[in-house]
Amino acid sequence: MLVSNLTSQSIEVHGFFDASAEAFIDGLPIVGPDEHFSKICDEGDVIHVGVGAAIQVRAKIFDKIIAAGINVGSARHKFAIIDDNSTLGEGVQVMAGAVIQPRTTIHDNVVINTGALIDHDCLIGKNSFISPGVIMCGGVTIGENVFIGAGVKLLPGAEVAASSFVNAGQIIK
Repeated sequence: MLVSNLTSQSIEVHGFFDASAEAFIDGLPIVGPDEHFSKICDEGDVIHVGVGAAIQVRAKIFDKIIAAGINVGSARHKFAIIDDNSTLGEGVQVMAGAVIQPRTTIHDNVVINTGALIDHDCLIGKNSFISPGVIMCGGVTIGENVFIGAGVKLLPGAEVAASSFVNAGQIIK
């Protein structure tokens, strides 16, 4: 999905870092395991974290890239709607069909997945993962390292504590 997201913005993808994959992913080469990115990347290069729902793995990779002084890119699909009065941190990925309304703050390394609807004045903590079809009403607060399952509905002013896992389909008051 990340490659589709990037190419929707006319961003050229050169390859992947992955220790466990075959020689190619989606027709693009594996350029080395994760620990090689600091040896391969040049100043000004950008790395996008392609790990999705495995938020602890994603957070570890994000932190390694930052510590190496390499830029972590954000990926905003051309069919996502993001209000100009919202703030998105470094490494945020917003997939197709997602809508982010005014005065929402999304911290670093967050995934807003396909068709998620984030209403006004919401806050999403670092390293969190918002699954497809999630609906967040106004004023919702999500802590850091939170997984929100597919189709979850968070009612106005709902709060989800850091490191929580919310199962698919739940309604959070």
